Amino acid sequence: VKPGTYLYITGNDVGDGQIQAFSVGTEIFDPWGHKAYTATKIYPVGGVTGSSHVGTLQVYTEADNDGANPAHVIADMLFSPWPQGFGLDQSFWDIESLEALGTLAEAEGLASSWLATEGRTLEALLAGGLQDLGCFIPLDTGSGLTSFVPIREPGGGLPVINKSLQQEVPEIITNQAEAVPNRVIFEFADRSINFRTMTFNLGDDGKAAMFEHQTRDKVQIQIAVNKEIAETIMERRELETLGGGSAVTFETSRGTRVLL
Repeated sequence: VKPGTYLYITGNDVGDGQIQAFSVGTEIFDPWGHKAYTATKIYPVGGVTGSSHVGTLQVYTEADNDGANPAHVIADMLFSPWPQGFGLDQSFWDIESLEALGTLAEAEGLASSWLATEGRTLEALLAGGLQDLGCFIPLDTGSGLTSFVPIREPGGGLPVINKSLQQEVPEIITNQAEAVPNRVIFEFADRSINFRTMTFNLGDDGKAAMFEHQTRDKVQIQIAVNKEIAETIMERRELETLGGGSAVTFETSRGTRVLL
């Protein structure tokens, strides 16, 4: 909170569904009698006659309280009636996996802020958000439902596709057309500077020194409007560009479907 800005309060004598705004003042003081620690007192300036009229003040920090749980936003986009959402039938979706994604996002501090500009469609907004979250939505062939599967470090054992399940030798495709990028620039709309573009630069410095030049790629973060959330997403997505992975195709029997 900065001096001269406005503080919105609710509760007490404020009517239901209403808010009141007061100009904010701040004062740094030393309540403990020494200079090692100080505190900042935030108070409304004018327009307040008593404690019953002040309303309820709640501490709000942008890094901890900003944005919405992405699972709630995804549910609104998919299942809310038009024009708020697609109005899809929930019976075709694995809702438990969506709830699990919301629990994981809360644990990781991924509070999201979704913004569609310049005619961006709901499909594009959802696709970009899922990529930022590290989540894909495959069809579960066992249940027949579309589920939400986060891409994370494995917590348990991985299924083993042994030779008896493989029909052919695996096909490996490696990109030989151009050098693998050794620097990636992440962009997001920073609310603290009126949603102008803020960038983070991340580089594989060892690779840049080896080749004595830099090739870069640019990634647009879709669901972050403050740097704390953007940094969390950036740490996960950096390997998309800097990893230099290959595409591996397996031709397997039906037993693999049961295994996976």
